[in-house]
Amino acid sequence: MRFDQAYDPVRSTQASWEALKRTPLTIVLGALAPMMVQYALAFGLEFLMLPFVFMFAADPSKHAGVPWFLPAFIVLVIGLGIVLFVFQSWIDIGYARAIRAALATNAEQFGTIFRGTDRLGTILLARLLVFLVAVAGYLLAACALLVLGVLGTTEAPGLLKLGAVFGVIFILWCAMVYVLLGFQFVTPIVALEDCSATEAIGRSWRLAAGHRWRLILFWLFLALLVFAGCLACGLGILIAVPLIETMRVEAYLALTQAKQPPPAESFASPA
Repeated sequence: MRFDQAYDPVRSTQASWEALKRTPLTIVLGALAPMMVQYALAFGLEFLMLPFVFMFAADPSKHAGVPWFLPAFIVLVIGLGIVLFVFQSWIDIGYARAIRAALATNAEQFGTIFRGTDRLGTILLARLLVFLVAVAGYLLAACALLVLGVLGTTEAPGLLKLGAVFGVIFILWCAMVYVLLGFQFVTPIVALEDCSATEAIGRSWRLAAGHRWRLILFWLFLALLVFAGCLACGLGILIAVPLIETMRVEAYLALTQAKQPPPAESFASPA
C-alpha cells in the first residue's frame, strides 16, 4: 500500500475501530496497561511520601537543611522511572505483535501482549540511541540560544534581536520535529522484524524520507482524537488512547504488509 494510503487517518481510523470492536480486550487493556501501572506507581509514591511530609511539617527544626528522606525519594523515583520505561518498552513490543495477530485473525490476542521479551534489549538500545540524538539536539539548541543571548547584549535594535530569537527557535523546533519523525517507525520495526537497533533506526529514517508532511497530518489527527476524548468528560480517553495506539501499528502494517490495490485498468470491462 502506498504511504499516503496507509497513513490516511480516515482509513486507519475505520480499520482500527473495526479491530477495536472485534478484539476489545486485546486493544483496550493492552493500550491502557502501562497507563494503569504508571498511575498505580504514582499513587503509591504519594502515599509513601505523605508520612514524611507530615513529620517535617510538624517540626521543621528537627530536619534542618534538606530532609533525609528527600534524596531517598528522588532515588526511588528514578528507579521506578527506569522500571516503568522497561515495562513500557516490553509492552510496546507485545502490543504491536498482538495488533498484527488480531488484525490477521479477528480474534483476541491478549496473551501476545506479554510476549516481547526476546526483543526487549533491542528496543531499549534503540530508544537509548534516539534519546541521545534528542539530547544532542537540545544541547545544540542551548548553544544557539546562548549565542543569541550574547548577541542580545549588542547595540542592535530590539525588534531585530527579538526576530532573531524567534527565528532561531522556530528553525530549531522544525529541525527537531524533522529528526524525530524520522524515528517514527523504530518501535514497530523492532517488534515485528528481525533487525538490530541501528538497522531499525536506519530503516525508520528511510521509510519517513519524503513523507514527513503526511506523518505530521497523521499525528495532528491523533492529537484531535485525544482532544475529543478529553472533551468527553475525560472518559473518552479510555477509547481514544487504545484507538490511537492501534492506528500507529495498523498504519505501519498497511504500509509494509498490505498488498497494493490492483490498477484501475484491471476493472475495466473487456472491449
